[in-house]
Amino acid sequence: EKTRPGPLEVMSEARKGDFKARKFGGIEKRRQLILDRQKKARRDLAQHARALATTGVSDKETLEDVLENAQELKEEKEVATGESMIDDKADGKEGKVNWRREKRISYAKQLTYPDWLIQDYMPNDLAKNWSAIPRPEGVRCLVISNRGTTVSRKRTGAILHRFSSSLPSGCPMKKGDRNKECILDCIFHPFNQTYYVLDLMCWKGEHLYDSTMEFRQFWIHSKLSETSVDKVSQHNEYRFWPLPCFSCTPANLLQAYAPNDHVSGSEPKMGPHGFQQDGILLYHKESHYELGLSPLVLLWKDQFCARFFVDTTDGLNVTPLQVCTLSVHSDGTIRTAEEHVLATVSPDMMAQLQLHNGDLCKFSIKGLDLANDRAASVNFLGNASKARVVADSWGKLVFQWTARNGTNIPFVDLLNLVGGSAHLPPQHQQLVAELEQKREQQQQHFRDTTATDRTAFAATPAAVTTTSGPGARNDVTW
Repeated sequence: EKTRPGPLEVMSEARKGDFKARKFGGIEKRRQLILDRQKKARRDLAQHARALATTGVSDKETLEDVLENAQELKEEKEVATGESMIDDKADGKEGKVNWRREKRISYAKQLTYPDWLIQDYMPNDLAKNWSAIPRPEGVRCLVISNRGTTVSRKRTGAILHRFSSSLPSGCPMKKGDRNKECILDCIFHPFNQTYYVLDLMCWKGEHLYDSTMEFRQFWIHSKLSETSVDKVSQHNEYRFWPLPCFSCTPANLLQAYAPNDHVSGSEPKMGPHGFQQDGILLYHKESHYELGLSPLVLLWKDQFCARFFVDTTDGLNVTPLQVCTLSVHSDGTIRTAEEHVLATVSPDMMAQLQLHNGDLCKFSIKGLDLANDRAASVNFLGNASKARVVADSWGKLVFQWTARNGTNIPFVDLLNLVGGSAHLPPQHQQLVAELEQKREQQQQHFRDTTATDRTAFAATPAAVTTTSGPGARNDVTW
């Protein structure tokens, strides 16, 4: 049964096709297709921004917000404790729960999601056409100010905070500011109670979705400086702060990197940027604000600029097998966020497990065949949390796999793309060399002490059957 799209879903069929360009020319062609399309067609998103801002802070939502967040917390607790999910149908609440979930999904699809920087996705024009932004650790959220209030929504679509802010139309004093809504892409950093502004999609009713990244960054810094959002007050309950944006030179990349001696799961350390860092975001300077997964925004991290370099279930211990979230479809295919098919499942098994088109499920994988873009020993673990609305991307799977086996992209490779460490002062060259040596030592120790099978592709015939040629599909072990 096909899920009806949410009322705010605006991703076009043409854009969905961009994600299928991988086998037809690679990542550079995929990026160029999106850039060419941006130049030719300006999207009419003024009404979209108005509708998003109006429904996003509606007073009528208050009771539903409470129920929505309580239900989400309950479901997450059930997943964590292994308890069975509520039978909404038996309680006669299925329709209401589905409506609430559709609303959350529609908001979750209003953010750009960065792809993960893996070897195949390395941009050849990093020095010329890309900018680097240090990424704070925290809660990614959509922030909307309108009609005298401000609402932030987590990337699940559920509300994080409802508060007063000094953003235009963001507090009761500014309730009369009609058609002056603001929409921001932020990360809430709980350690200092600050919203760090990644991007700006609308300011005082002026939508910026089709403006370049460089222009949007200019507006973030200039417009926020015209307000008092950097200070907590009666009318501004949380600070808003712009993030530094660097052109990609060796010195600037090192400044954005801001390495530290991190231990996975250790106490947060406020770095030189004023927050606990969680990697680096790379933005193409000409990119518009795309909804959903974008190859024009890339995320990179290592153990020196992120506490959680490798995904864990408890923040401390790496699981023996890599766990991911994938979508199941009516034709039996199991796909990543880019619609990349990793495995297949029989109709009988789908019926037995009561799986429907678009359901998100958890799987473990034993290995990845990077030459043919497929996975080994794909094992079904169960349904994903209902709070989850987006499948993992192929880039994330590869990034986490290489991080687990010590073959991830080191920082020195990024430096080499923009001229190399030879352009740095001697003391910084020494720092880079020491970090690379320490990285190699830690990765070797990690490989020696982790129980994960490190073979690049070790398929078990009983668990996986393949067909010849690239992109061959696997059957799932259930």
